[in-house]
Amino acid sequence: MSIVTETTRKVKSLFSSERLDSLAKETGLIKRKKKIVAKDFLSHHLCLSLSKESSIADLAEEFLDSSNIDVSKQAIHKKYTAKATHFMHHVLEELIDCTAQAQISLTAIPFIQRVKTVDSSCLKLNEDLAERFPGLRNQKAGIKLQTIMDVVTNSLYSLDIRSARENDQSYKQYLDYIESNDLSINDLGYFCVESFKIIQEKKAFFLSRFLKTTTIYSGSKKVKFDLGQFLKKTKKSIVEKNILLGAPKLPCRIVAIRLPPEAYQQRLKNLAEKNRKNGHKQKSNPSVFDEWTVFVTNLPSSVIPETLLTLYSLRWQIELFFKVIKTFLNLRDTTTHQNPHKALISIYSSLIAAVLLTQCSLAIVDEEISLYKAAKTFVKHIKQFFNMISTNKSPIRWLIKKITRTAIKECTPKRPSTKQVLGVFYA
Repeated sequence: MSIVTETTRKVKSLFSSERLDSLAKETGLIKRKKKIVAKDFLSHHLCLSLSKESSIADLAEEFLDSSNIDVSKQAIHKKYTAKATHFMHHVLEELIDCTAQAQISLTAIPFIQRVKTVDSSCLKLNEDLAERFPGLRNQKAGIKLQTIMDVVTNSLYSLDIRSARENDQSYKQYLDYIESNDLSINDLGYFCVESFKIIQEKKAFFLSRFLKTTTIYSGSKKVKFDLGQFLKKTKKSIVEKNILLGAPKLPCRIVAIRLPPEAYQQRLKNLAEKNRKNGHKQKSNPSVFDEWTVFVTNLPSSVIPETLLTLYSLRWQIELFFKVIKTFLNLRDTTTHQNPHKALISIYSSLIAAVLLTQCSLAIVDEEISLYKAAKTFVKHIKQFFNMISTNKSPIRWLIKKITRTAIKECTPKRPSTKQVLGVFYA
């Protein structure tokens, strides 16, 4: 069964009136037959969630225009409860489970089957919700979206709403999604030697930037190794060394790659801008580590430093995903809702749309898709997509055709994509 066929079957099954009514009864959203049915509640919220200035009045009008249901604003407002929030959460979870996993191979590293990353993005909420959803730093109210993603296929494994004040390093749930022969690529916010150890025990691989405060040991005698002093003295542009990492003394490689002069100056500018935004004082002298990109990994030495750089650049896909959902799926500004359940329902609606978008992109295996361009097309056709769910037509296949016409990446031999460099192909 093809990815398109499998995805279409699962999505149509989930969005059927029967399944949504069942979920609505399980969560308590609908206890008896009423004007507002689960399918209309979901589809109308989903379509209007992509509109930057939608209101309850707009939603009431949508019920009348699309479903011929005359419902008052007060009746809709009464639906914004914890039960409605649970309903939307369950729909999101089931939709993620519907994702068909594409089988890929990387010519550059054929023993890797999936490349996964976890990252977070903060969403600002209305200040009136500060007591329930306390924000971080300059945000009085907010939440954090922890996202687990395959950055080669863009398939999503989890979209987890958490407290804005939760430290990324304490988020260990992503380890549950690591399988044998996976490569986990994370930024410094998730740096934890104990997590690396768990990944290695699962017969998987990790690639991470090095946290410079971490103790490393060298040699069979387990002598502490001062990497900073070593980098200060070396004339080499690439340094590779087998080490023992942190308190568990985890065996792995450390690879340091010196930045070109232009890239080094740009990094200093970026660090200065970051310090200014966060209100931190600028350091008088740059650290020696600012001049280097330093990785720790348990990938074998056959994976050369240049390939490590290419692999780590795949993390940009999850940053692009956050940009797309905030720009096109209306998650940039979520401060308009004073009702906490209305706020969460709006967010869940956008996240459901995000999963549908990635599922369509995932199903296009013969071309490399620009998620940014695909999102533009997706938003234009989301209403028609839902209108086709109840028909004999294939909404996923129809939407894929629309995306394929507008969102193919333009790659040239002189400027190959990251996936082309790694030799990605679908098995």
